Amino acid sequence: MSAIIAGLIFPFLGGAYVTISGPAAGLAPALFAAMVALGHGHRETGYPLLLAVICIVGAVQIVLSRLGAAKLSAVLPVAVVEGMLAAIGLLIMAKELPHFLGDEFKAHDFFPILAEVPSRLVHATLASWAWASSALC
Repeated sequence: MSAIIAGLIFPFLGGAYVTISGPAAGLAPALFAAMVALGHGHRETGYPLLLAVICIVGAVQIVLSRLGAAKLSAVLPVAVVEGMLAAIGLLIMAKELPHFLGDEFKAHDFFPILAEVPSRLVHATLASWAWASSALC
């Protein structure tokens, strides 16, 4: 919800060419991780704390926008922004591998997921391969 609200409001407050001002799939894992971390492993405890953090961040964005701080984004090289977006894309692809193979993975982090792939290829079903391949087309 916060990404949708930011996408509707942020363009009217200034914006910048390097910002993501709409709902982004790469933001979901970060928000979930923050919710679990804030709640010390309990999503129910972390959720209201995450909402408070989102409100604070939104207020900071409004203040920075009013101060014209978006001009400072030109200091970041384009390669840094592209590298960050590529890393987010790789993380999303790694998180989808268990669904692609049709099997539950024990790992939940990037490198452990990649390490688990070879052992899970044996358990992949034809149906999961067909379904995943049709989604790629």
